[in-house]
Amino acid sequence: MRLTDTDNLGRIIKYDFEESVKDSDSIRVLALRKIQSTKEVAEKKMGYESINEATPLHLSLVPFSSESKHGSDGHSTFGIKYGLNLDGGIKILDGYMPLSYDWTFREVSELVEDGYVKGSAYHVYVRVPDGLGALGGDTFDLIGFLDSSLSLGMLGYRGMIRVWQFRRYRGLRKLVHNWKEKNGVRYPYQLREFLDEKGEWRLSEVKKRLALNEEYAVKLLAALGYEPVKDSWRLTQSKQSIKHRSNWMKNEKRYSKLAQEAQK
Repeated sequence: MRLTDTDNLGRIIKYDFEESVKDSDSIRVLALRKIQSTKEVAEKKMGYESINEATPLHLSLVPFSSESKHGSDGHSTFGIKYGLNLDGGIKILDGYMPLSYDWTFREVSELVEDGYVKGSAYHVYVRVPDGLGALGGDTFDLIGFLDSSLSLGMLGYRGMIRVWQFRRYRGLRKLVHNWKEKNGVRYPYQLREFLDEKGEWRLSEVKKRLALNEEYAVKLLAALGYEPVKDSWRLTQSKQSIKHRSNWMKNEKRYSKLAQEAQK
């Protein structure tokens, strides 16, 4: 484990630790113990002597200088951006959530092994953030976004949509509620970024990680431009794939704008 900090001149200071861990061990608790037990670090910054279990920690599996700004390596501005629920569903950590999330070693290992997060579970980089600004708004009309994006080419069949409207909306309401409560999904870009972490997906894996039935898993992958290739789903350059991806991005941009306007 590497704890990084900065001195009064802004120079990076590094403290390396080695620790034997079990699968069930908390990476966060281990990091906090190391910070508390390092007198040089604790005395160097105001507040370190009062570190407790609620102290925000930035945990990363890649050096901070190489963290991606575009979410292509499973990290966000505030650290590892995914966790796993007990049922195996993915947990997308939005905003400041990574700073307080409690990963087990087993959890981090699985995230790396399945290709959601780059780096090594055996090399964790830790730092205490200096100051935190305000978070943005919480959520927006994800039901409306999914309704328009997952319908794909069916939008022209108005009669069919009216007949199935109640059933579909009821299903979407339940899906969106579960995603928010269990998976941390509040915005379309989170779904896109998560699925784009890997070049190809097994349908069963998408169903498990996002808690979807087969119908919604297929619709989500197709809406993002993924197509079935042998036993997996991949982004292709077919006209249909490009069209679906383009539609998703247009919808994502439009709903993002609506969300920003709603927060004013």
